[in-house]
Amino acid sequence: MHLQTLDLLRCPYCGGRLELVDTMFHQASGNELQDGVLGCECCIFPVVNGIPVLHLDAAATSARGAIEAGRPQLALRAMVGLSEESQAEQFESAIASQSSTYREVVESLARPISWLARSSGRLPVPCSSGGSAPSTYAEAPDT
Repeated sequence: MHLQTLDLLRCPYCGGRLELVDTMFHQASGNELQDGVLGCECCIFPVVNGIPVLHLDAAATSARGAIEAGRPQLALRAMVGLSEESQAEQFESAIASQSSTYREVVESLARPISWLARSSGRLPVPCSSGGSAPSTYAEAPDT
């Protein structure tokens, strides 16, 4: 995130101006903030991998805690929902590689279809247009 962006950003809750909380861990290079914490009168928000996260859901709160602890890699894991170490390592390897494709990075984030079947008991069914309609499901086979 370019530091000049702070002139434009406002808290989505109180409308106050956001500023870098420089008493907490942050990584910046020149005018680019890579990881850190932004704050206003009512809230503090993480900046994860250059992206300000301006909400207070569980993933953002967890990411902010990781940033405050000086562990930005864990903040990125929290934001993309990686709790399993092997999947996190696969994702980090994919984003670090110069030769990784977008597809490889996305696939490193994908949970196996068996997880979906176990969690909901349903599997996505292709719709007539050839795509997959998330609202159309079939019962998962018993295994």
